[in-house]
Amino acid sequence: GSPKLRRALTRTRLAKLAAENSENFALEEGEFVKIMEDEQVVMLLSDLDIAMFNPSGLFHTFDPDGDGRVTIHELVQAVMKLRGEPQKGDIIAAWVSLRALHDKLDAFAARSGEHQKHILESTAKAQFEAIAAAPASLYHSAAVDLGAVSGNWS
Repeated sequence: GSPKLRRALTRTRLAKLAAENSENFALEEGEFVKIMEDEQVVMLLSDLDIAMFNPSGLFHTFDPDGDGRVTIHELVQAVMKLRGEPQKGDIIAAWVSLRALHDKLDAFAARSGEHQKHILESTAKAQFEAIAAAPASLYHSAAVDLGAVSGNWS
């Protein structure tokens, strides 16, 4: 038969297989790469305007929750997002997400600096209080011991 008819039949078979096994369907990275490198899958994706140049590099796109598995739901969501040329809205959404991440990192860095300053101040205060609370005789005997070692103290 014609290549289009074969692809249509393959799509139908894949859809049926996915529907029947949607609860149990999950691909690990090695399986995902092997399937995405398959000639028929590459043609199917090409029909959907998805170029699959580097399947292992795209695994994380298909696995957004990072659990190391691609479910049928994740597969369908990724295919829908990857179809066709990027739209202006896609680019803006990515920019907004990146900006939000940048703002969160800036806020984290500011909070970390404040915490570090507080820790240093608390440590210095505790050291000062420990020195102030120590008996004076402790300092005198320490000075005498140091003087005996250096020869300059009495």
